[in-house]
Amino acid sequence: MIVTQFKDKNEIEKSLSGVKRVFLCGCGDCATVCGTGSEQALEQWQGILEADGWQITGSCVPDVGCNAASVRRAFAKNMPALKQSQAVLVFSCGLGVQSAGDNLRVNIPVIPGCNTVFAGVTTSKGDINKACLLCGDCVLAETAGLCPKALCPKGMLNGPCGGVKDGKCEVYPERDCVWVRIYERLGTAGNLQRILPAGDYSKQFYPASVKANVV
Repeated sequence: MIVTQFKDKNEIEKSLSGVKRVFLCGCGDCATVCGTGSEQALEQWQGILEADGWQITGSCVPDVGCNAASVRRAFAKNMPALKQSQAVLVFSCGLGVQSAGDNLRVNIPVIPGCNTVFAGVTTSKGDINKACLLCGDCVLAETAGLCPKALCPKGMLNGPCGGVKDGKCEVYPERDCVWVRIYERLGTAGNLQRILPAGDYSKQFYPASVKANVV
């Protein structure tokens, strides 16, 4: 999932300078899990902004903020309110913000209410941990499903650094070394099947586009 955090209130209100009528948009997927794009989050921000003088014309929470069809449906149901608005404030990741702009069909600014911080996985305790760099050069098949690029602060690709002690990371001693975890998962194999080459950063190209895989 894509992890988001609210922008600072002053930053949001500075972005809204010059407009008074604002429509709020969330995201029913990742941002709702993070607590930033849910209906409750929008209600919270409606109260904050109205207290500071803004008029909230309406709100919606598309099922998936980065899905064009989902965003279009949500906006279509709220078109009268959108036409009365001077800006749309989007509480989702940067993908949702850009999807909102692409599918708005009203010529008003789209403003982000969140910062996009990383791609992560949720734990049984409700924590969300960074687990993927979206690098386009995945090595999980060789590393027992644990990404050393994201989970090792030094990005070690072929085993632990010399600072590992009692299975703990040198940089963050409270955390298990990811390479110890990898070797434990490998079990009797005990080592990598091949030496991993340096990351292929050419796979991170901008702008980028691929065809969706339809099953």
